[in-house]
Amino acid sequence: MKFRITLAIALSIFALGAHAEKTALINGTLINPGRSQIVRNATIIIDGDRIAAAGDAKTVSAPKDARVIDCAGKFILPGYIDTHVHFFQSGDLFTRPDGADLNNVRPYKEEVAWIKSHLNDVFARYIRCGITSVVDVGGPFWNFEVRKTANATTKAPRVAVAGPLISSVSRERLNLGDPPIVKIDTPEQAHEFVRKLTAQNPDLIKIWYIVDKDHPVDSFRPIVRATIEESHAHKIRVAVHATELETARAAVEEGADVLVHSVIDKPVDDAFVKLLKDRNIILCPTLVVFERYGRTFSHQLNLTPEEKAWGNPEVIASLDVTKIPQNKLPDRIKNALAKPDEALDRIKKTYDVALPNLKTLEDANVTIAAGTDAGNIGTIHGPALFREFQLMKEAGLTPMQILQCATANAAKLFGGEIGAHIGKIENGYLADLVILNSNPLDDIAHASDIDTVIKNGVVYSIRSLENAEGNSSGADVNALAETYVKLVLAMGEHDADYVDAYYGPPEWKTQSQGKKSLDSIAVEAARLREQLAKIPEPTDEMERLRREYLTKQLSALVARVRIMKGEHLKFDEESHALYDAVAPTLPESHFQEILARLEPKLPGEGTLLQRYENWRRAFVIPNEKLDAVFQLAIKACRERTLAHIKLPPSENFTVEYVTNKPWGGYNWYQGNYRSVIQVNTDLPTYIDRAIDLAAHEGYPGHHVYNALLEKNLVHDRGWVEFSVYPLFSPQSLIAEGTANFGREVVFTKPERLEFEKKLLWPAAGIDPSRAEEFYAVQDLMKELAYATNEAARRYVNGEIDASAAAVWLEKYALMDEKRAKQRIKFIEKYRSYVINYNLGEDMVRSYIEKRGGTATEPEKRWREFEQLLAAPRLPGDIR
Repeated sequence: MKFRITLAIALSIFALGAHAEKTALINGTLINPGRSQIVRNATIIIDGDRIAAAGDAKTVSAPKDARVIDCAGKFILPGYIDTHVHFFQSGDLFTRPDGADLNNVRPYKEEVAWIKSHLNDVFARYIRCGITSVVDVGGPFWNFEVRKTANATTKAPRVAVAGPLISSVSRERLNLGDPPIVKIDTPEQAHEFVRKLTAQNPDLIKIWYIVDKDHPVDSFRPIVRATIEESHAHKIRVAVHATELETARAAVEEGADVLVHSVIDKPVDDAFVKLLKDRNIILCPTLVVFERYGRTFSHQLNLTPEEKAWGNPEVIASLDVTKIPQNKLPDRIKNALAKPDEALDRIKKTYDVALPNLKTLEDANVTIAAGTDAGNIGTIHGPALFREFQLMKEAGLTPMQILQCATANAAKLFGGEIGAHIGKIENGYLADLVILNSNPLDDIAHASDIDTVIKNGVVYSIRSLENAEGNSSGADVNALAETYVKLVLAMGEHDADYVDAYYGPPEWKTQSQGKKSLDSIAVEAARLREQLAKIPEPTDEMERLRREYLTKQLSALVARVRIMKGEHLKFDEESHALYDAVAPTLPESHFQEILARLEPKLPGEGTLLQRYENWRRAFVIPNEKLDAVFQLAIKACRERTLAHIKLPPSENFTVEYVTNKPWGGYNWYQGNYRSVIQVNTDLPTYIDRAIDLAAHEGYPGHHVYNALLEKNLVHDRGWVEFSVYPLFSPQSLIAEGTANFGREVVFTKPERLEFEKKLLWPAAGIDPSRAEEFYAVQDLMKELAYATNEAARRYVNGEIDASAAAVWLEKYALMDEKRAKQRIKFIEKYRSYVINYNLGEDMVRSYIEKRGGTATEPEKRWREFEQLLAAPRLPGDIR
């Protein structure tokens, strides 16, 4: 059998560079939260940095020159936007000495220097989280340089900034000569300072409206009014920090455009809600920040798995207050440690007000934009957004509402020309997208299950983004590989067809006996994937391919478990899950056109199928001559292969002729560079099958592929995972695709015709003068190869029964009744595996020819073919 193809789903690609190419995302589910829109089987066309088209596959098709990324089973959203961050703060314990002075442990000057030196790290962590835009709502004047740096950095979010906060209070401990917070005492100072800020072209002006017994609401109101008047005169919006109801009311009455926090002191009233609606106010709730100071100081920090995995490890390590000498702790932290329950009680009281307030505003259709206040102590740059999502869910918002807050609504807060072109998946919008493995509308927790991030049209696989420092688990890939092999063998105890070949340690096979449960296999496979994901991206190409191979194979193993447990997948769903590929769906008209071209080549009476069967009887190899012909074909294929590929001296295979099988030929690889090739003689063997089988099953097909993997990867590198071959896995696409394409590599068309006419046809007793006539028809027959996919798709999907599927094959693949029934048996046993033959061949051909291995450059073709055979490449690597 061994003809395998797995369509590459090119989601493991690395960043393409600053200038993106034309890209087509196909087969995914598009989620446009701004319009509560869900489009299944969507196609999104990216041209450079913009979305050129988006819609269902019926209305949008991939351009021929586009690089196609198959998103089957995945969910495509606009990139997330965090509308409240502070780049002048790191999130660590030392970043706000005005709140907890630890200068005696780490001077604030050193803290700021560290922050400036780690900006690229922070940028990358935002992109890793699918956050493609952020709004920095206040910091020193060097904040404007942060925006400039981000705009010049490929792997960075888009950044909107405000400069220093105009404040009712002073924060001298933060003043190193360029203070992030500036106390303004008079309206005149406010006008003057806003004019100073306008020289930097800020995206927002920020007011820090702090109210306490020494600073009542009304005392600062004239300054708020002056700030807003001057800002609006320069067409700049104003954002206000106001956490009390009356403070927020005053700010909005004075003309504020944005409230950057929830109201946390009392429930919002109807008049306030109406005020916000009437003024089109945007509110950013920043729920997460309200718990993080208290939890950090009381040593009860509740970082999410995302924060632990994707936050900066130095920042996270600093948040353990118990590591600070007791005599250096400020009173605020000492008190929190002494009374941890009081810290949690204060947080609860805050959320008892803030969460219902958020729900009230959302229900009233006030515009809510997601934001975290990241950079404050314990609020981690990047992944804190996923904790914010959790809290918004606790407030009663639906997943679609939360996603709307983080995309379309957040884009409104970002503002300007950029804000008008982010947050949605629509024509002309910037190509900022996040691709998820699971549906966030089922559970907002899935919003962090990220597969790919696209920023400005540049595509990043998640692994290429996990190269940020500190993300290594130190896991041993060799140990993980051994566990993988044992899981595959354990699966073979449940599924007799699963393990196609194994030549590793015999004791591992013995240990796998006893039937580990299917559930246990799935859980362990998922755990292995998680461990692999924690390993930093290798710089060595082969090591990268190895890790990608293990990850994809494990995903297919989990999918096979689901199928064995009785889950019925549609044809395309199954092929994607098992082989990482989805074959194109072709209409009947496609095959009808090919059949019309066959008609004049097969004149006579009867149907086209009858004429074809009558015509090709002259080209059957007699059974008594079959072995002699086949041995000639093997000898020629082997000699031609050895002239280009060095194989181990001991390699060989034996041929067996069998009956009552659902396939035409099969390579059983035994290890130690030996194969057994079985040829099924149930049906007549036509002359073209001699080279086809010799090349596909032997040289340079399956036998050579397995021998090279064993030598180069198992023996030379010690990669034990290649000592086992799970049939229902992405590896099969490469194996079948290279085996099929190998027929064209070992013989060009003219070479094959000459060789067969000279040796094979006479040996078979067939008239060689008819060779050209024969191949003129067979070349057209090869174009009908995808008809098997269509019959299988309809049959597996329950659209037709076995009899109707056989009739389809008779009509569109020109198979006689007996051959069609044999193929149906194959489909019933192997289902979507059929795509691996035709789709795999086409993918391998395309990959090699794009690298210069064309028919006119045979030496280059052989070199590229050998490199593909000898490497752990999977479909995603040959797109």
